[in-house]
Amino acid sequence: MNLTALRQMPPWFDVLTMLSWLGQRYSSAHRRDVTTSGDLSQVTGAGIFLADFLALRRDNPLASGKLPVLISGVYKVCLGFQLAHLVEGFSEHGEPAILPDAKDFYSYIEKNELLIGEEEVCSGPAAMIIQAYEAIVKRPVVSEELLPPPCPTLRIDWDRFDSFARYASSIWRDLVMYALKSLRFCPQLDEPQLPSGVQGRFNVLLRERAAEFANGRKGLVIDLARGVLEESGTQPIAQPTSPIAKTAVLVPSTPSWLSKLAGPGVEHHLPLVTSALHTQLADYGEYQNRMLANVNRNIGFLLEALGVSRTQNLLTLAEVGQVCGFNSLDWSE
Repeated sequence: MNLTALRQMPPWFDVLTMLSWLGQRYSSAHRRDVTTSGDLSQVTGAGIFLADFLALRRDNPLASGKLPVLISGVYKVCLGFQLAHLVEGFSEHGEPAILPDAKDFYSYIEKNELLIGEEEVCSGPAAMIIQAYEAIVKRPVVSEELLPPPCPTLRIDWDRFDSFARYASSIWRDLVMYALKSLRFCPQLDEPQLPSGVQGRFNVLLRERAAEFANGRKGLVIDLARGVLEESGTQPIAQPTSPIAKTAVLVPSTPSWLSKLAGPGVEHHLPLVTSALHTQLADYGEYQNRMLANVNRNIGFLLEALGVSRTQNLLTLAEVGQVCGFNSLDWSE
């Protein structure tokens, strides 16, 4: 947040009240306090999604330019917290970190340089950051009647909003996890029957193809996924780690680009290469289909929370790729 944006913030006590309200609703719904990085991410994510909910809901949507400064102020504060514990938030197997006290939390974000971006720095003083953190974690009790203006006139259905925020958060996480997996996915041949020189040549081509895909992707989802990889020290391209479906088939033949680039003299190895690639690409394809089904299911619930009729034709895999900034999804091309 730059200094100009800070000057446009609503009364700070009103922002703190809203943060406590969001934390209170989260704790009530989950029957636990805000004690982990996952909890903090969910509460501050709700603060971001509140602006979306008010603009997208079917009843009384806010027109462009009509978002109250209170809502945009809460959005801005919550956005900063989303960078905290980024790696834990998008880990498939890791446990959420236990939240420290406010002083140690501030030391953590200072140590990890989370107040400094590529094009901006946080202009909020340490006291404000600590106050915002404690408003969420310590969570003073707030009743809906005490919410600051203009909340009463916005006529927010908080139960519907809770549902919207929950499913929006799930969709966002699925998309980032998909981007992470796509950046790390690279088929790798490990066939004893293949001569080492031939296998090495194919694997170089596969890694070059993976790097081409990874480097050609851009956008908010990809940027966040790259940030997770950078913080975790993980390379963008790695071999798939999920079990290979031995009987699954995704593509009918060796990708034409691979057989063409491999050059002459390898034709009699192509059936073995084709079989090995089929199993790995099919496993990745099954993951894509599961991800797509989950995203579409959550979109349906999200639309219901907005008061919008669910539709049968939601996102396709290609459209999800566009959302995630993919220039291509098809390894068989």
